[in-house]
Amino acid sequence: MGLVTGAFASRLLVDPRADLLKLQGEIAEALLLYAPLYSNVGNARPDDRLEATQRVRALAARLVGACTGLPGFDAWARLGLVPTAEAIRDVHHALIGLSNGMSPESHEETEQNRDRRRIIFESFGTDRFCKVL
Repeated sequence: MGLVTGAFASRLLVDPRADLLKLQGEIAEALLLYAPLYSNVGNARPDDRLEATQRVRALAARLVGACTGLPGFDAWARLGLVPTAEAIRDVHHALIGLSNGMSPESHEETEQNRDRRRIIFESFGTDRFCKVL
């Protein structure tokens, strides 16, 4: 009985948190891979831009889903084990902004995208792993 209860608790609590942490890694990876597209004026081929736009938007949607599906999300956040709801909102908003601005047409737009990337890395604490320019 105890083994079944432990397995149930793991599937209910630990797995969703692990999924969220894995998703954070996927978001960081996408930001680094697509940086040449959203950080440079007129640098994106249409196919590359479409792929990047769709992937970043999908990651934003998955982020909200992962947090919604995590039982006791607020308790995990209070313990510092997952980002706060405010940080998730900031990241979601920044990801949607990046998706919309994947092919900047001015230097101002590239700066906005860099600010979005900074918000994402800082909100997740991943700025300690790479320099956010």
